[in-house]
Amino acid sequence: QYIESAEKATNNKEKALIYKQLAELLIARDDFKNAATFYVKALSLSQDFSEQEKIQIANYMAWGERLSDAITLLRDVLQKNPDNQEARVNLAKFLSWSGQLDEAIKEADNVLYKSPQNREALLVKANAINWKGKPRQAIPIYESLLKEQEDFDARLSYTYALLGIGSIKAAKESAMLLKSSYEYQEKELKELQDKLDTVRRPTLDSGYSYYRDSDHNILNRYYANFEFWFNDYKFDLHYRHTAAKGWLYNNRAEEVSLGVYKKVSDTIGIGVGTGLADLHNSTTHNFITGHINADIDFLEGSVGVMFSREVMTDTAEIIDNKIKINNLGLNIVQRLTDRWSIYGSYNYKDYSDNNFSHDFQITPKYLILNGNPGVSIGYTLRYLTFDRQTYHGYFDPENFLSNQLTLYFNYVKDKFYIYLEPYGGYQGYKRYGDSKHEVFGGGSGILGYKISKS
Repeated sequence: QYIESAEKATNNKEKALIYKQLAELLIARDDFKNAATFYVKALSLSQDFSEQEKIQIANYMAWGERLSDAITLLRDVLQKNPDNQEARVNLAKFLSWSGQLDEAIKEADNVLYKSPQNREALLVKANAINWKGKPRQAIPIYESLLKEQEDFDARLSYTYALLGIGSIKAAKESAMLLKSSYEYQEKELKELQDKLDTVRRPTLDSGYSYYRDSDHNILNRYYANFEFWFNDYKFDLHYRHTAAKGWLYNNRAEEVSLGVYKKVSDTIGIGVGTGLADLHNSTTHNFITGHINADIDFLEGSVGVMFSREVMTDTAEIIDNKIKINNLGLNIVQRLTDRWSIYGSYNYKDYSDNNFSHDFQITPKYLILNGNPGVSIGYTLRYLTFDRQTYHGYFDPENFLSNQLTLYFNYVKDKFYIYLEPYGGYQGYKRYGDSKHEVFGGGSGILGYKISKS
């Protein structure tokens, strides 16, 4: 009926009013998604709405998953009246929801410059800082808000921030103070309880994988991983069985390891582990494996260092040659902006067959779509070089240089989820005296179904 009336309207202003009335009817039914569509139509036909109406419409648009339209509308309000604090706070909130965290903090700070105690602006700023991966910086803001007045949204965000820094006991105590008054709060409280129930629950992960390549290498692998917490220590127990075949070999490997990790301060974490690898060809050979690693929060990300002793079990020939590696690795992860991030690593590997390698790579990544679906694109530059070729079955090139573009795509629909990672590029290297330059491409993907929360 409303749509028919709109089609019969004699001018855009009258048509816009009818669409607005239809949107309000849908709002009363909690159908925010369709309401947002008709608000967009109304605004495209007429701007004859008050500032307060536009701010309310922007809220409904955001709730109806039209964040971009809501942000555009509020920017229009602020362009005409920069002193409208309500519009600016809502703009900051919706920017944070859309993943534009730096811009959200900037807009919140604009409000706080004039109104330092504005609770909504403080909460938006704290949330944006927390979502940037800096819960320790957000926690004092949450605590100041809660000290002044108990608030569901601030308490919920504070609890998640406590989880983010590993303060499980404090997070559980904070969650006990949450009392829901609305339907959306009941839903968010249940999600938090599910998170708290699983965060320190022991987990068992097991599986099987099959591998075959063009060199006729075949691997059947079985694995089991068990993780559990004891106080503030996280333990990982891993077991892997590999049955490998090749042209001349039929070997197997058994590997078991135990590791532990702990945050020893607000910014530093340390892990250690040890293990045993049994390589079986005509006889059995035992080797001790292990690692030690540390990471520290730095600027907008983290820096890590690791030393490990490993055994290669990638093919039957490599198992037969009993190749062991001492690896020293460095890595850095930084978030440059809301959309740009960068990852870099360097690994020096010393092989037991008197070989060694230098492996460097750097990957800048750009976020195209934030949310569901999520889409990112990355470029990887990798340089890898070995001292020599040993003819022992592993890839040991000289001056390997690769330029690779990768697309990252993820989407969740109810209990189904999908992740795709296609890639392509150009690479060149020298091996056994021959030089190669070639275009390459490939990809991987996961399709899954969440049976239950566990």
